[in-house]
Formats: sequence, C-alpha cells, structure tokens
Amino acid sequence: GFAAEFLIFVGAFSSKVIPNMPLYTILATISVVLTAGYILWMLQRVFYGPIKEEYNHVHDMDALEKCYSFALIIVIIAVGVYPALLTNIFNTGILPLVGLLK
Repeated sequence: GFAAEFLIFVGAFSSKVIPNMPLYTILATISVVLTAGYILWMLQRVFYGPIKEEYNHVHDMDALEKCYSFALIIVIIAVGVYPALLTNIFNTGILPLVGLLK
C-alpha cells in the first residue's frame, strides 16, 4: 500500500543513478494519485450509482457460485497469511536462475 509506495518514491527521488530522476519521480507520484482518484470515482459509480433497467433481471449468486467464491476467498486469505505457500514453489524455479547469474 501507501507506505511501500511512499518509501519507493522517497528513494527514487533521492537517487542519482538516472539523470532527471526527481522529475520522473514527481510524474510517477502524480500518476499514482490520479489513478487512485479514478479508481475511487469508478467504484462510486459502479456500487452507488442508479440501477440500470437492463440489469433488473440479474439474480444473486446460486449455491455453486457461492462455493467457487468461498474457495477463492479461502485461497486468497491463506496466501495472505502464509505467503510461503507460493514463494516456496517460485523458489524452485528461480534459485537455479539466480545461481547462473553469480
């Protein structure tokens, strides 16, 4: 989230590796702020806007769709709580490549 972006922008702003890096960092910061504003505006229109007549016939999820959604939510929470579920799998493919770079 925000803390990680802030640290990245502070580090990039003070970097001397690439010429004009402070200018690029300012442009990147502006684009992140505009993107966040656009996403919030879009979410407001999607979730709090008027219901269109063409979607009045759409029904809520049935039992099978709820099972799929529940399974996906469980996987998302599991990876969020214990990310080693995925990182251990990635390491088997990445570590040989990193060994080649040394």
